[in-house]
Amino acid sequence: MINLMGRVGDRLLAVFAPKATAKADLTFYKFCFCYDGWKYAQRCDQVAGQSYCGPCEFRGTGC
Repeated sequence: MINLMGRVGDRLLAVFAPKATAKADLTFYKFCFCYDGWKYAQRCDQVAGQSYCGPCEFRGTGC
């Protein structure tokens, strides 16, 4: 009896509260180019499956 109630409760929960999926936001740098030993890259953010990248900016030396 308790097992039956548990299954019914699980089904009701699945109908009224769909499973949550966690999608983490992500930040990464995408290489653009090197100029006189300086490295330029653009910062990209991935939010909800969409990627948005900013302009190419100086990110350091050592190309």
